[in-house]
Amino acid sequence: MTFKEYLSEAAKCFITNKKTHRRGQAYWNTLEIHRKDLADKIRATKIDPYYYDFRVPKFIDYLKQEWNQ
Repeated sequence: MTFKEYLSEAAKCFITNKKTHRRGQAYWNTLEIHRKDLADKIRATKIDPYYYDFRVPKFIDYLKQEWNQ
């Protein structure tokens, strides 16, 4: 999966589950499914967006840099 595909999948997850998932949850859940290795690096850090949507921009920036590493 490319980074662009990940972003698209996460957006679909948010739109589909908008009533039950916040934006950060959608991005996180999608990452857990497709890139557990990156999720493990980010879990419980200051960029983990699961509980705080305001962290999404830094989270996305980090993923963009690390995706193909």
